[in-house]
Amino acid sequence: MRWDAIEPGNMQGVYAIFVKGTENCLYVGQSSNLRSRINGHYNNSKSSDLRSHVQRDNDSPVEARELQFLTEVRIMQMPGSEKSHRITIEKKLTNKLEPIYPR
Repeated sequence: MRWDAIEPGNMQGVYAIFVKGTENCLYVGQSSNLRSRINGHYNNSKSSDLRSHVQRDNDSPVEARELQFLTEVRIMQMPGSEKSHRITIEKKLTNKLEPIYPR
């Protein structure tokens, strides 16, 4: 699997959030604006599925207040991609990486 080794830009793509330094995947998602969506997970956004899952899970490997310090994001930028294509890739990555959330 090839991940882009750059910061997420304001472009479309798929991302996975891992516990830092491990292959323990917490979440896989897709967005038409990677930077905005990923920042939403870390900046206490009410639209963050990941943050709400972590807050409700007593067995989470990370705490919601430390989410941005204990995780790392890996991205696949897909400029010009259709949403349906991103969703297909997201589903394939979800099956392969088996993220903890959503359950």
